[in-house]
Amino acid sequence: MGRTDNKPPWASKVPKGPLEIPDPHDLVDRKFATRFIAERSRSNYDSIRQQRGKIGQQLDTALQSGKLKSSHGRFRFGDLTAWALTKTKLAGAFEGIPAFNTGNASLTLQPMQVLGFGYSLPVSLDACQDALKSAYLELNKLREENRQMQTTIDSLQPYKDKADAHSRSGSIHGKKGGRGHSK
Repeated sequence: MGRTDNKPPWASKVPKGPLEIPDPHDLVDRKFATRFIAERSRSNYDSIRQQRGKIGQQLDTALQSGKLKSSHGRFRFGDLTAWALTKTKLAGAFEGIPAFNTGNASLTLQPMQVLGFGYSLPVSLDACQDALKSAYLELNKLREENRQMQTTIDSLQPYKDKADAHSRSGSIHGKKGGRGHSK
């Protein structure tokens, strides 16, 4: 029994009835977390007390290992959600609740050049028609440029075929020893 309130140590001071889903940034304590998870992932084999005990042990392990971080015995509900979703038996309790997690990343980049492109839609009908007209002009210009490049590629194809045949011939002769030498 509890020391002063004559309640068992596992008894929660959380109000009776179904628990509301907190905001991901809200701080919750271990009692709330165990009750919340136990109510939403009810096991057919364990009593609610046994299930709370198992969930409490998992929470303690996560807190000790650093997978779940607390401040003065409380942790963010979003962190609890992210941690529970990694556990197959607890993930069902957080179905339909958006996960919230933070992370840090660092990397070293070599100097590089970055190009960007942005476009905003015109607001009036006349401006939209003008933008559409210029887009069609650019499209036709690019189609013509593409056709000219395809013609150039087609005209260079015989040279490529000849170079490929020469390369295959050189490979065959090289495997035999080349220039009259045998391997």
